[in-house]
Amino acid sequence: MRFYEVAEAETWDVAKKMDEHDFHLELPHDVKEVKAESKEKAGKKKKNSFGFRQFRNGKKGGFSKGFGGYQQQFGQGGFQQSGSVSGLFTRYLHRALNTRSPWRSSVSLDASALSELSFWTSFLEQFSARPIWQQFSLVLVLQYDAGAHGWGGHVIIDGHRHFAHGFWAPDEVHGRRSSTWRELQGLHRLLLSVGHLLSGHRVIARGDAQNVFWILDKGGSRLEHLQEICLDIFWLCYKQQIDLTPDWVPRTQNELADYLSKLVDYDDFGLQPAAFSRLVQQLGAVDIDCFASEHNALLPAFFSELWTPRARAANAFAQSWSGSRCYCFPPPKLIPRVLQHALECRSDIVLVVLDWPSQFWWPLLRSGSAWAPFVCRSVRLPM
Repeated sequence: MRFYEVAEAETWDVAKKMDEHDFHLELPHDVKEVKAESKEKAGKKKKNSFGFRQFRNGKKGGFSKGFGGYQQQFGQGGFQQSGSVSGLFTRYLHRALNTRSPWRSSVSLDASALSELSFWTSFLEQFSARPIWQQFSLVLVLQYDAGAHGWGGHVIIDGHRHFAHGFWAPDEVHGRRSSTWRELQGLHRLLLSVGHLLSGHRVIARGDAQNVFWILDKGGSRLEHLQEICLDIFWLCYKQQIDLTPDWVPRTQNELADYLSKLVDYDDFGLQPAAFSRLVQQLGAVDIDCFASEHNALLPAFFSELWTPRARAANAFAQSWSGSRCYCFPPPKLIPRVLQHALECRSDIVLVVLDWPSQFWWPLLRSGSAWAPFVCRSVRLPM
């Protein structure tokens, strides 16, 4: 069996055949033979630094895309590919080099360029190449999209579809941020929401924004505000051990993510922090906010309707409330279900409801002119 070892060098005689390993990497049949061209620089001829030599039949061959093309042909792209990582962590160094005037002049490095040098000092050996054997074999497909007022995405894991959604802050909506920023940041927040579910997997991130695909595929952007998001995505994937590969699909194949990005939650309301503090002072501390979002959560631990950044879990009714003192300010139509779930979990809850005697759920809380027997204490909050 044959194995082709590829390396970048001044000459390509380093390629060799290794018959002792039971592994065979076949090159594509349609690869055209490309003779390494010579170029003249400073009056001296040097061989092209990119290519490979096929050793089995003695013929010369190569990819027109060079070594980076080889990696994209046989290895997955994305942030675990050394080519993309090198582009991602040399942006500020190239910017610093472009500020020099004479060739031999000194270059002043700013904090961003120094951070890139620090990165390569620590990670050069790890990201100088990519192993042929994939670290992860199972592939998950993550679809994402971003709209004028929110972002959304979904992924199927073990036959179960997980949904994520969030809203933009007032300074992030359409007209305040570019569509490219929103698409890229939408992917980042989606990974913040469901990244723990993707840990240890190869993930194909599919979106319908071509500009975002090219930014991720080539490894970063010259625009600093986009580059910072790319770095955030890289470190998130690195910490969660996610092998991320960007992929572009037409909008017609991304309709569910598009729908999720345009959701409007009219029940996304809650107490003001000052009112919540008064409530806790009178009724005691609570452990988890069961009906919250990224923007209105009143406790560090909270459940959201769909996955969102920092949420402990999605769908409060799919979680056990046992052993926790839960704070619940649900949409009014869900109050009967909240009472039933608290009963089944034998959980102590602090329930906030509107003073609305005409509603269908009101008799569940009242027994004549008094509160139902299961109500221990009540507090009236001023509107």
